Amino acid sequence: MLLRLKQVLPVLLGVAVVMPAAVALADSMGAEGSVEELTVYSSSSTLYSNRRGELKIKEQGGTLRTYYFGGQKCSHMNLSTSQVDLLASAVNNANVNIAPTWRTGTSGTRCVVGFKMRKPTAGGPS
Repeated sequence: MLLRLKQVLPVLLGVAVVMPAAVALADSMGAEGSVEELTVYSSSSTLYSNRRGELKIKEQGGTLRTYYFGGQKCSHMNLSTSQVDLLASAVNNANVNIAPTWRTGTSGTRCVVGFKMRKPTAGGPS
């Protein structure tokens, strides 16, 4: 029995160390706000390898927050063409607010990995 515990203990300790790291990789919800700016880079851009695009949200508290997608900043965190189209339609639409879902990328960058769209709440940005 003691021999079996010695064999299993390193595995259990390894799982205990990996579990907090997995929790840290969970998606986070950003504050809701309006889309103030959407920038999409083509493969011809010098910034393309660093990021595929940027999304700026004016949060209800007034903070202008930047999220990125793709490239080295947000490796394996790209938005689809249809998602980018939806965000582009929200730029000039005062009747839509965005609540981005994000994960941490390189150097603490906020990488948008999804979003919720809805009508603005009373008192929020239009």
